Amino acid sequence: SRESFSLLSSLIKPSGSVIMNGGVAISKPSSEDNAVADVLASAHKAFAEARAFWGSESADKPGNIIFYFGQILAPKISFAELTPSISGKTLTDAFNPLEYESIDRQMNVIKESRTIFETAAAQ
Repeated sequence: SRESFSLLSSLIKPSGSVIMNGGVAISKPSSEDNAVADVLASAHKAFAEARAFWGSESADKPGNIIFYFGQILAPKISFAELTPSISGKTLTDAFNPLEYESIDRQMNVIKESRTIFETAAAQ
């Protein structure tokens, strides 16, 4: 939320930065992913620099969404950058639909993982 990012920003040095694991996804989020766009929009309320990266070697394999937040430019990061093509909403402590969306994402990861393991067990 905007409030969380403001608090986090106040706790780090002016030249400091924060790297956050945004969680796992089955495949690379599209440029129209609301969750990535909303987190970046909210983080920009407290940080000059807010970027997201896809932490996997392949767009069609599971990976982590990695966020960088800071008051200085991000260092060179070897992962593909996630650049939303949509405007994100500012998440607040009172308005945070990601709390519900993350449950759907987690359920999809569980279902996909179960399918992979069942297929492997059947072979």
